Amino acid sequence: MTFEEFLELQDIIEEGSIRISDVKAAWDTAAFLTRQEWDRQNAEITDMCVVCWVSTQGTLKEKVQRLIKFEVAIALDPAVSSSAQALITLSRMEAAQECELSMKERVE
Repeated sequence: MTFEEFLELQDIIEEGSIRISDVKAAWDTAAFLTRQEWDRQNAEITDMCVVCWVSTQGTLKEKVQRLIKFEVAIALDPAVSSSAQALITLSRMEAAQECELSMKERVE
């Protein structure tokens, strides 16, 4: 069973059009990820790490975590994303308002 087939099966279960016994039978007859599928996914993740200049060392989970951290850093970089710059500007405005409110409370 490939990962894509597993996701399709999960959608069918959520729709309620399949019984749990059918899922158990399918699970018993096929591995979640075959070794070949696992190797393919690992190779794809490793390729993505190389392209993004992220370390290829460690487990598949560690590689994915590093890729996610890389993508988040890019998404939050104001030089790359206008949304990130808007978020920074909004946060600064909110911080300034909180400071102003705090100062007024101290004066009173």
